[in-house]
Amino acid sequence: MMKRIIAFLMAALTVGMMMVSCTTETTTDDGEAESSPEASVSEKEESASKEEEIVLDPEKQTCDLKAGLYTIETVDGVKLNWDYHSVSTEDREAWEETVWGIHSYVRAEGREKVAYLYAGDGMESGLEIVNIKPGGTMKVDTIEACVPTVKQSWYIRDNGDGTYKMVCGSSSKLALGYNGKEFVLMDATDAKTNLKITPTENKSTRYAQWVSKEGNITVRLPIDVVDQVYSRVKSKSSIKDETELKKAIEETMQRFADNSQCTYNSLIELTGFTPYPHIIIYAFEHQDVMAGVVGGNCNIFVNVDWYVDDMEKMYLRWEKDQRNDFNFCTLHEMGHMFDWDRGWTFESEMQTDLKASYVLWDNQNMKNGAWGAPAEYPWNECFNIDNIDVGKGKLKGGYQGLSANMKYVEKDGEVVSYTYSIYRSAQMYVSYIKYCEATEGLSGFEGLKKAFHWYQDNGKNSASYGHDGAKKFHEFNAKLEEFMGLNVEKYMLENARETLGSKATWIEADWYATKANQEHRDKIDK
Repeated sequence: MMKRIIAFLMAALTVGMMMVSCTTETTTDDGEAESSPEASVSEKEESASKEEEIVLDPEKQTCDLKAGLYTIETVDGVKLNWDYHSVSTEDREAWEETVWGIHSYVRAEGREKVAYLYAGDGMESGLEIVNIKPGGTMKVDTIEACVPTVKQSWYIRDNGDGTYKMVCGSSSKLALGYNGKEFVLMDATDAKTNLKITPTENKSTRYAQWVSKEGNITVRLPIDVVDQVYSRVKSKSSIKDETELKKAIEETMQRFADNSQCTYNSLIELTGFTPYPHIIIYAFEHQDVMAGVVGGNCNIFVNVDWYVDDMEKMYLRWEKDQRNDFNFCTLHEMGHMFDWDRGWTFESEMQTDLKASYVLWDNQNMKNGAWGAPAEYPWNECFNIDNIDVGKGKLKGGYQGLSANMKYVEKDGEVVSYTYSIYRSAQMYVSYIKYCEATEGLSGFEGLKKAFHWYQDNGKNSASYGHDGAKKFHEFNAKLEEFMGLNVEKYMLENARETLGSKATWIEADWYATKANQEHRDKIDK
């Protein structure tokens, strides 16, 4: 699964879907630099009359619009349409009117919520700003051409009277408005930039969707997914009536959305970071990989062929009372989203599996526990926090993705040194955390949470460390020791043989052989 995820990310880079700018400064078409606003607005100014429009500080604004489908129009009813500037809508016959998909996310700095506009329910086409200046025009173009960057983002501000302003993400002075002839960028204080943004129902013929009760998660599966799952489980299910069985399958789809919400909540609690106000599990189309995510994109992309098969296994587990099934694809991929541009990320595969262990621990007291299993596991093989880090391969209990890529050197029967590749090495960390959890005077998962929160509280992101993976690694370990009470690197050294067994043959990390890290290792050996 991991290699496929990497392949997906490389493919995404090729088509230009990655976030290519995280700065607050951009360059206009005429080469002039424009910066995101920093001026604050006093309470007196906020209470000014409606006739005196105020450009508000985006850092103090919240995009409260949930990700979903909307119509966008002026107060006089002029709609912003897909076919604006002659964009064809022939392939959108399933829709009776023009709608926009609004998806928001938190910028890399961790402060600002911005939104992207997509044409309809898919992610194929988006609203592109052609030039950032008064009178600047827009068009709808493919996502490959309309790269989701700061230039294409918007601050959606609530005017408090049922209307909104869509302020350009690159310049707080400009907003989307209607000049009587067309939609262009206008002075953000102009009343003609006040827009009505109205939710509209899903009319897609491509997918069925389930939204979590709290509203942060949307699961989109093939339109006929209930029928497909029914055909697969009817001979195995204890429910023989077709109507009742299909109703039970529907209910489990909703449970899937709600369990994914639990994952989302736990990850926010663990990290203190909210990368997206809304996440879509996009599992109704063919993908080139099993599953993957892309930085700056709120979708978890999953191959439809594989996911219907996984829904079958999940339903059978649900029927056997393992109902809190934290679908491992969602659990793993969502963890990646919480690593994007964070200071703690020295190896994302390790970090996302570590987060998965926290989610299972955090929800273990739910009725029937919290369970997970990768798609390739049989329907009756899954794990919880108690056995996620034990077992090998596809044996019951344990998750191979947690295996630690380490090797150690023995002298006279004792481990004298160890080397490791961080990739997939979460097992050592889980072992360490569980040891702390069970030892009086030490802190386990609560200490892990404090370590992650330290990065957020101190404004640390990837730019804080450059590309120095070793520095990130050692600081993360130092924070674990600070908040948990035990030196993790020394623990790894002393427990490598017991944890990995005598046949560990793992890849040596390039940075480990450097003189600086050799010296660091010598210190922790003492």
